[in-house]
Amino acid sequence: MDRRKTAWPYIKGYKFNSLLLKNFAYVFILVTLPLLVVLSLNFKNFSEVVDKRVMDTNEELLQKNAVVTDNAMDGLLDMLNVMTQLNQVRDVVQMETIDADYYDAVTKAVIPVESHTTSNNLIKASYIYSDINEMLISDNVAMPVDRVLNRGKWYDIHKNDPMYYPYILVNDINSVFVCQPIWSAKGKCAGLFVLDVDLQRLHSVLGNQKNNHEGLFFIVDANGQTIYCNEESYADWDLGKKNEYQKDIAGVQAGTTKIIADHGNRIVSIMESTHKSWRYAFVTQKPDYEEEAGVVQNFLISSVSIGVVTSLIVAYLITMLTYRPIRKIMNVINNPKLHWNEKEATKQSNELLYITSNIMADMQKDEEVSEETSQELEERIRALRQAQFRALQFQIDPHFLYNTLETIKWSAVEEMGLGNKVSKMLTKVARLYRFGLENDDVIITLKEELDFLKLYIEILQIRFGDSIKFHWQIDESLYDSTIIKMCLQPIVENAIQHGLRPKNYLGNITISATCEDECLHICVENDGQVMSQEEMDKLNNKLKTGAGFEESKVGLRNVNERIKLIYGGKYGVSVCHGQGSEDLPEEANVRVVLTFPCRNIN
Repeated sequence: MDRRKTAWPYIKGYKFNSLLLKNFAYVFILVTLPLLVVLSLNFKNFSEVVDKRVMDTNEELLQKNAVVTDNAMDGLLDMLNVMTQLNQVRDVVQMETIDADYYDAVTKAVIPVESHTTSNNLIKASYIYSDINEMLISDNVAMPVDRVLNRGKWYDIHKNDPMYYPYILVNDINSVFVCQPIWSAKGKCAGLFVLDVDLQRLHSVLGNQKNNHEGLFFIVDANGQTIYCNEESYADWDLGKKNEYQKDIAGVQAGTTKIIADHGNRIVSIMESTHKSWRYAFVTQKPDYEEEAGVVQNFLISSVSIGVVTSLIVAYLITMLTYRPIRKIMNVINNPKLHWNEKEATKQSNELLYITSNIMADMQKDEEVSEETSQELEERIRALRQAQFRALQFQIDPHFLYNTLETIKWSAVEEMGLGNKVSKMLTKVARLYRFGLENDDVIITLKEELDFLKLYIEILQIRFGDSIKFHWQIDESLYDSTIIKMCLQPIVENAIQHGLRPKNYLGNITISATCEDECLHICVENDGQVMSQEEMDKLNNKLKTGAGFEESKVGLRNVNERIKLIYGGKYGVSVCHGQGSEDLPEEANVRVVLTFPCRNIN
């Protein structure tokens, strides 16, 4: 029997060549080819991954610029709200006679207006227009409106179709008007306060957005016309280039990002302004990744070559190892005289049986091990899932929201500096939330509840200023009386949303408390939206039965149910008319009464 160890005899053998080709095919198809397919798919998805990455970056940059712009507009609307509440402004628009007293009133009104407007570099000019005397105050000058040549679009719109809520009006490129009606003491629209805003000055506000990667930030109106672009040379662009960008922006829906292949793979992200007056767009050029693509392509070609060579080598080794015992058997069959000895032939047969039996035993053993491994794996996965679930439960921390608010606050400080309205409000909200965490008691003193409520009111005053006035009529002797925790804040919030919101958040809220017939009555009264007796009767019936509530009255319902649950059906929430005022009848005031047993803390 030929026992040479060289590879040449195997290579010469026809059957060996046949096995070699089959093994090569098996190795290539089962191992190498799947790897090549995976690499090919990765190469195909390379551009998709790149597109997703640059689109996400584009959306982040758009959102940063949009938030800064919206915050700037919010600041202007807040400023308008403050200035329209100034007595000097309201007085001058209500004067019917144009005389020396009128011009004195103009001077008095201009001083506080200038102190507000000069601090904001976005404001180009301000206008105070009176529907009563038809005078226009601008640049410290008051004159009849029909003698003013450049009044702006706001005048025609206000005269033809007046709006009774704050709004933003697009004037022209880089120019918008921020308008708010001026209300008289009797609740009627007496005129209009207008801020002429130069959007070109947004450059100074957006100046800290230096990570824009040469991107273009646009503001477009409802007609798709560009009213602002952060590129200072935009005015010098030719009409074709401007139309090209406008067409790209118009082809993308709000809230989405799209790559425009027609114009050099521009990435266009669009989002709606929170004021619904315009849309924001951020346009960048898709980076050139040809070098990275070439590296991936070369890697793919190298992988194919290495895969073919590796498959051939592995196939040869497998074929050589498996062909040796077969070659011995073939030698016995082809040269029986060389193996005439019965014992030798039997030995060969037993060897084959031994090999076969071992293979079968190994296969069976592998199958049993596979089943055991599978069961063990399933048990471990099940235990891991349970452990993960418990870990997630243990991670729930009631202080999470407080810490998150603190993080957002300091992010606002980093973005806009100390003393900005966002960080102030977040500080109040964080304190408000911590106030709720510090005490787990359901029953607290009236003083503790009032401290919580005053913190909430401080947040409201940051937003609304002095347009909402709060009055307190509570004797300190009642401070130790006990009530349920967090019951007054929902009522005050309800009074603002349903009572004062229809009147442009202008009015009074009175909080009072009395103890009569062993009952503590806490009243929250507002002089906002009028409620008829029939409406009050229906609402009181719902409070009594606990059924038929709309989603908008969830505050009243929850507080009422909590009081009844703790103290019994005798107590709870009711609604009645208040005391009224000099200008309004009693029915104009709505009073919400919370009734508790009159008990002091032990």
